[in-house]
Amino acid sequence: MPSQTVPHGDPRSRQVTVVNGQTSPAAIHGAYGTFLSAGGPGPERYGVTIDADAQRVWLDSPRGPDWNLTH
Repeated sequence: MPSQTVPHGDPRSRQVTVVNGQTSPAAIHGAYGTFLSAGGPGPERYGVTIDADAQRVWLDSPRGPDWNLTH
């Protein structure tokens, strides 16, 4: 994806935060593709589950698509 600058607040804008260099550009693009294929869901469709073993973000229900935040 070519780099482009969009004004803050523009619906095309997106921000990615990489902590300690752990997230590869391919992983970011893959996650964005998943987001788009789900119809660009708003924050009200996400949830978080935290337990002793893992931290997960999920879409629509704890049994729906999810992403493990624990490395």
